[in-house]
Amino acid sequence: MSPMLLPPQKYEHIVVSGNAYERGFQHGTKAGAKVRFNVDTYRHSASLPSADICSYYINDVYLPVISDKYPEGIEEMKGIADGANVGLSDIVLLNSRYDLSRITRQAAKDANEDLGECTSMGIMIDPEEGETGPGQMFIAQNWDMSPWMLDNDTIIILEAVDPAADNKTKPRTVITLTEAGQLARSGMNSMGMSVCANSLWSSADSYPHKENKSEKHHFMPMSMARRMFLSCPTMATGLRSIYSMPYHMSNNLVFGSSSGIVVNLELTPKQHFASYPTPLTPATHSGISLITHANHFTSAAALANSNLHCTYSGGSSLFRDIRLRYLLELKAKPAGKNKRIGIEELKKAFSDHASYPNSLCEHRPDKASPEGADRVTMTVANVIYDITNREMHVCKGNPCCGIWDVFKI
Repeated sequence: MSPMLLPPQKYEHIVVSGNAYERGFQHGTKAGAKVRFNVDTYRHSASLPSADICSYYINDVYLPVISDKYPEGIEEMKGIADGANVGLSDIVLLNSRYDLSRITRQAAKDANEDLGECTSMGIMIDPEEGETGPGQMFIAQNWDMSPWMLDNDTIIILEAVDPAADNKTKPRTVITLTEAGQLARSGMNSMGMSVCANSLWSSADSYPHKENKSEKHHFMPMSMARRMFLSCPTMATGLRSIYSMPYHMSNNLVFGSSSGIVVNLELTPKQHFASYPTPLTPATHSGISLITHANHFTSAAALANSNLHCTYSGGSSLFRDIRLRYLLELKAKPAGKNKRIGIEELKKAFSDHASYPNSLCEHRPDKASPEGADRVTMTVANVIYDITNREMHVCKGNPCCGIWDVFKI
């Protein structure tokens, strides 16, 4: 049964506090119905591989490296499992959903045809004349996923507080937009660090269950790596944690730090490709630098690598990132002096309907339309992390018509 027959207009905000296990237990208790619904849905979903393949990945591929590299994450997942009255393997499955779903889609001939799969950005705005500090910093994205997540209200805003942390060597608070039972999908910490993510597919992706199982294949699920980043105090330590992990699937991550840094990483199992914000048209938009990303490789290093091939299909990914940049350049077009870009301008840009319904703001089409039979994704949330002011602005559903909420940490 769905946890919400009549879903509320905003995603549930769940606050947990304590050590890792205590935070997890509170998460599992407070969001228990949603956690169990997610577990049951994914356990019976055609989007994930068979039970025996999932079991192999959870126990032999993921758990060894999580236990070794992120023991705090293991404790938090144990707490969620106990609080929600499910097994630890169920919670690991939720936290490796991104990686496991690629196994099934890769096996299907038309697996990734015309998927949406998110658009993200990072923007750096220089301080006004007379101001001090690094200026304004935003990391944001439209999260495009299966409509059932919105319909059944299984997404949560998870605010996790570690009272023992000092906000110097470790962030005291991490706030994430995620599926109930997961530690993070995107998020921000109280030391001004943030991450958003997009799907990537590449020829470097690997599938250990098809290889020699007598050999050890230990990989970190992508969502766990994101949560590890948010546990770090600085961009340098966070990026080091990302670089040090073994992965078997590709993923794009946009990182931001309120100290004045934005980095985009196109991750593959074999190589990582960094790119950075570039100024808007210099003659008219001084002081604003931006990077946008959809679901194709765009970094110069990746495109120049003849051994790496993007295996994502065409569709809206070929224009969503460019469209977002274009819209923000229009918003910043000066009238006498440079116009600043803020929360309202970002909301408007992410609400764009060019190529509707397969647009930047992706809509669930009418089933009678030509796209209706095959479309499987829509924008289930927009999130804007104002890392300068430590504010999370989040919209449930399409940003063009949903209701916004704000959380400050």
